[in-house]
Amino acid sequence: MNNCTFFGMRPGKEQRDLYWGDLQLKTDSEGNCFIEFNIERQTKTRTGENPRNVREKKPKMYEDKSNADRCPVNTYLAYKEHRPTSMMTDESPFYLAVNNENPKPGQMWFKCSRLGVNSLRSMLKNMIRDSGLETHKKTCKSQHKKALGSEAG
Repeated sequence: MNNCTFFGMRPGKEQRDLYWGDLQLKTDSEGNCFIEFNIERQTKTRTGENPRNVREKKPKMYEDKSNADRCPVNTYLAYKEHRPTSMMTDESPFYLAVNNENPKPGQMWFKCSRLGVNSLRSMLKNMIRDSGLETHKKTCKSQHKKALGSEAG
């Protein structure tokens, strides 16, 4: 969810193509921790055809000191802590399959294999459904047109 929100990534293939080294934990000059999206691959909207179609600044997500439970940096660090050591290289997939065998203390929560694209797609849908947030299937554009139409009448 954080990668969708802060980095504008789609929940399927774009996230499946993410590697551990694509995101880096950094600290700014004021001591604030943040995660920087360092290596951006081709996407549906950034195909590589136009070399000028690159972001001017690398996207970042900063820590939320006021709400530790929702802090993206804390989430990243917890995920890092429960990954297998062999999956900490820059070339390792970012999303790993879950170890469903009731992990014992000290046992890794994740397997040394990539999470499937269908699992990633359904994960975001399930999070939205379980959040209780009101959702609409209409696009912002169609809602905007509808609002303009009602004002004109």
